[in-house]
Amino acid sequence: MSQDIDARRSTAAQFFMEDDSEEQKSSYNKIVDWLNHAAVATDKVDTLRKVQEIIINKEESLLDNFLEEVLGFQNDRNQDVRKFIVGFIEEACKKDPDVLPRVVTNLAMLLKDQSIQVQKRVVQAACAVYRSALSWLAHARAVTDEMETTWNIVCAIKGQIFGLVDSDNDGLRTQAIKLLESVVLMQTYPEPDSLRRDNDFSLEDVPLTLKIARRRKLEEEAHMVFELMLKFHGSMHISSVNLMTCMGSIALIAKMRPQFMGKVVTALETLNANLPPTLSKSQVSSVRKHLKLQLLNLLRLPSSVPFHNNITTMLSDLGASNQEVMRCLPRMEELRRHKKRLAAAAKADANAAAAAAIVSSAGGPPSAKRPRLDAAATAAAAVGDDDEYDEDDDDDTPNNMGSVGMSVSGGVGSTGVSASGANTEEGSRPLRPATEQAVDITEQFIVERLSPEMAAQLVMVSMSKLPDTMPPHFSSMYTPIAAAGTQSQIRHVARLMATQLTALGLGPGFSRQLVKSAVKGSLMEEEDEDGPAPGSKASIVSAISGIIEKDKEAVKAGSLMPGMTSTKLTKQRIKTLKLSEITKPLEPEARGEMLAATVRRILRSEKPALLGGVAAVRNKIITTIAATYDDLVRREVLYFLLEDVRGRLELALAWLYEEYAFLQGFNRMPTFLRPDPDGPEKSYNDLLCALARHLIDKADARDRDALLTRLYLEAPLITEDATDLLRTMCLDESRAAAGLALLRELVTRRPPRQLVFLNALLVHTAHENTEIRSRAISCVVALYDRGDLRCIIEEYAILYLGFLRLPAPPDVLFGPERGRPSREHAIAAAAAASAGHGAIGPDGLPVGSSGWTEEMVRACLYLYLALLPVNEKLIHELARVYVTTVADVKRTILRLLEQPVRGMGMDSPELLRLVEECPKGAETLVTRVIHILTDKTPPSAELVARVRDLYHSRVADVRFLIPVLNGLTKKEVIAALPKLIKLNPVVVKEVFNRLLGTHNEASSHTSPLTPAELLIALHTIDPAKCELKTIIKATSLCFAERQAYTQEVLAVVMQHLMELNPLPTLLMRTVIQALSFYPRLIGFVMNILQRLILKQVWKQRKVWEGFVKCCQRTRPQSFQVLLQLPPAQLCDVFEASPDLRAPLLQHVMSFTENQVGSNSVSRKELTFLLQLMDVLLGKRRTVSEECDDEQVEPRSPSELTIDIKEDPESEPAPPGLE
Repeated sequence: MSQDIDARRSTAAQFFMEDDSEEQKSSYNKIVDWLNHAAVATDKVDTLRKVQEIIINKEESLLDNFLEEVLGFQNDRNQDVRKFIVGFIEEACKKDPDVLPRVVTNLAMLLKDQSIQVQKRVVQAACAVYRSALSWLAHARAVTDEMETTWNIVCAIKGQIFGLVDSDNDGLRTQAIKLLESVVLMQTYPEPDSLRRDNDFSLEDVPLTLKIARRRKLEEEAHMVFELMLKFHGSMHISSVNLMTCMGSIALIAKMRPQFMGKVVTALETLNANLPPTLSKSQVSSVRKHLKLQLLNLLRLPSSVPFHNNITTMLSDLGASNQEVMRCLPRMEELRRHKKRLAAAAKADANAAAAAAIVSSAGGPPSAKRPRLDAAATAAAAVGDDDEYDEDDDDDTPNNMGSVGMSVSGGVGSTGVSASGANTEEGSRPLRPATEQAVDITEQFIVERLSPEMAAQLVMVSMSKLPDTMPPHFSSMYTPIAAAGTQSQIRHVARLMATQLTALGLGPGFSRQLVKSAVKGSLMEEEDEDGPAPGSKASIVSAISGIIEKDKEAVKAGSLMPGMTSTKLTKQRIKTLKLSEITKPLEPEARGEMLAATVRRILRSEKPALLGGVAAVRNKIITTIAATYDDLVRREVLYFLLEDVRGRLELALAWLYEEYAFLQGFNRMPTFLRPDPDGPEKSYNDLLCALARHLIDKADARDRDALLTRLYLEAPLITEDATDLLRTMCLDESRAAAGLALLRELVTRRPPRQLVFLNALLVHTAHENTEIRSRAISCVVALYDRGDLRCIIEEYAILYLGFLRLPAPPDVLFGPERGRPSREHAIAAAAAASAGHGAIGPDGLPVGSSGWTEEMVRACLYLYLALLPVNEKLIHELARVYVTTVADVKRTILRLLEQPVRGMGMDSPELLRLVEECPKGAETLVTRVIHILTDKTPPSAELVARVRDLYHSRVADVRFLIPVLNGLTKKEVIAALPKLIKLNPVVVKEVFNRLLGTHNEASSHTSPLTPAELLIALHTIDPAKCELKTIIKATSLCFAERQAYTQEVLAVVMQHLMELNPLPTLLMRTVIQALSFYPRLIGFVMNILQRLILKQVWKQRKVWEGFVKCCQRTRPQSFQVLLQLPPAQLCDVFEASPDLRAPLLQHVMSFTENQVGSNSVSRKELTFLLQLMDVLLGKRRTVSEECDDEQVEPRSPSELTIDIKEDPESEPAPPGLE
């Protein structure tokens, strides 16, 4: 049956298994890319964390492949990278201890790193690595050479860290203390009343057959390490941080290894009596508070009962109240349970010892547990006494607990079990540590001799050594003595003195301890050489023989019971058992509660199932129960999954597949047993939606995206409701990125429902929110590049483009899913905005309004324009739609074209084809396209040719030529100028900018006309083709471009215009404007005026008027020019500008004889001068008569010397025009 189920499942899950293999291949490629990126990136830690997450937490099979590559980063210069490598080694050893031989060398090298932070991290990781190494050796079937080498390196690292206890760095010492604590806990035996933690490791887990790590040697090392911790704890120069850390470590050791309780209490007594003198006042206060806290915690333990007197005395010194002490005392029930546990453990050890003794006496190999038999026998004896003690105390109540537990009087407690060495007969109590016995002996010695006279002598002797002022730490430590002179206080003082003497190596207790240590050392040497002493062996056998005899008697008594019972039963009549007679059905509520409780117990057995290796069976049971039972069970399982979705996602997916199996009919369950035969779709859909909804709404943002992606990609079926949840998630800007990316993945990885997910993605391309829309468009464009979805995406984009043909936006563009209000709200808002500005039409919109706003038009064009650079053929559809749209839509289309058209480029064949085949009515669209293409770069020859052909054949609008003006010939531009300058001034300015190159900052600008040629061409335009006023505006636009029309250019223009015949009408206007912009041209302008006299400028009325105005504006420099005019024309000048007569006359009267040159003046010249004087003096008649008699020719510049008096403050003339 299981083979059939596997066959069916493999058939149903074939597609998903392929996905898994592809995922693994994808993970492999990702890791390779990340490692390559980390090799050159600045922020390597984040990239390496991604690699660690996959190869350690997700796909462990890749750890061996990339271990060496990751370890290669240990030589990086950045200490954060090296710290990460240490953490990676720690996690790798936790996950797979088999990598230890490959990483311990790296860890040893990192321990010698120059960075203190890296060393701290190595010491911190050494605890886990050492634990992994011990566990690795303990579980190995055989120890290889590689294992032995690895263990030696680990031990070397451990030894180096032990040496760091004396390091100069405070942080390193703190971390080293934690390693010492771990070594003591791992290399000692736990007691029955020891506190235990999850996955605890102790010496019991080390096999006896492990040669390279013997139990006895490990235990001896643990004791040495513990002594090292006590020595460091009692150091006089220890810092407050190290002291509190070490205090917490030894207190934890006392909790978890009660055999060290005596030494810990003694060490804390020593600390209480001798605080380090280097501590400040605030540090002393902190240390005393920490010491008080640790003592209160120890007081709660049943194993601390023999030391309650010492602990309560210290607590009284530290300021603890009687109520605090009483609250922390263990209750009688706890003490009784503690004694029962001890009895059970002692009995088990005794049985084990008996079995070992029998095997040894039978000639078998010696027992490997011999070193602990003495302790077992001692514990058995102690338990026997404790049992008697329990029997005596059975009648005690909590009210008289003080007689057994503790009574506090004056801050000093007394316990039922003496802590000062009383009642120390062999076997009556557990053996006390040597240091504790030494303190007890010295304490008893002092108590016997501490009389009032002795106390007075001690005070007098120490008076000479007292400081002049009270030390700060003494004032913070001192507490008033409430029971001075009492026997308990005397014993307390003796205890303090004994502690100090023992710490200094003085007193009778310390001397006796040295003798015992020497004797014990010699005995251990003899035991190691000769084997166990026969006396101890005999005592063990005799102690166990009684237990064996009792067991035999119990077996005999028990063997009689079945016979007696069977004999008695044969005589009785057998009665049929009917369950209905002795039971009654449960109430539905009670049955439901019991069922829920049962399911909860199964759910909470996660760790036991994992330790027992049946996690897969448990998961199968849970998924089957959840899929087949009622809603109550389903809710319990669902709540359990949602408590920790990250850690239980595998179980959730297994449940989903179970529901999918019911949905598809892949199971053999009869129809009448199915909870809901008609609703498997609902069960599957509810489960999937519940998981997705929880991840979307309540999951941590850090894990949400990854977990949600995994759920949707690994689920066997994505329902419509689950798709709707994903759509709703995409409407939130903060979560849209992950949702849209997931939709894109679903499109590619879920072919059967590809169109559903693609449609959900396409809907967001017209969203009002910019962030959501841009991400959706980028996802769609990425899918469009794949090729297999091109047709669908194009049809969708063209569909939305076609909406622009409608008279009003369709309803599909409105609604919350598009980020916009509904159509009714939009109409109401438009009506409110147009209130008082016009009538409202039947469609709810203002009369004359199309209803198309810029936002609506953009919504229809976003996706289309994004696809346009990818598929340039779409531009023709845009032109066809453009022709049929209203004016508002056309304006918006023209504004949005710039970016996609620039992406297509000027050389696009489809754009050239659009220009060539311009649809009727799309001329403005084509013009805009050409404008965009030629805005920054000169037009190509192909584009110019197509525009020229279109202009001459179909489109007679000169605006069509503006974008390609720089590509036309000089003749074509000059011919088009009259039409161009008639356009809007803004357009004319753009025309001149293109011709002059001011619109483009590029240095490669080319123009068919130079600035001078453009201005000359404007002056020579036929007035019949263009009004003079329009030409004047055009020339003004040219003069505004000061960068193009410099004074040199204007000089060339005026020079060229002077040579034309007839003179251009706007010549003098140009001269005046040039002079107003560049005053330095005054000399050149005077020459122009003189040459105009020679050309008889007065014959052209417009030019003559300009000439007079120019002379009027350039006086007094123009006086010499005026004197060259014939008298008749001079009279006209005075008629037009009477204000010139007086200054000119004054100017002539200021001439010297040399300037007049009367000696060499001919009669003709004299007559001309006389006529000029008559004109200046106002004698019109004489002048006119004489003019009639003789025509006076204008004087050439060579015949008259022109002395132009320039303004001394004016600038010098430009080069070449002096």
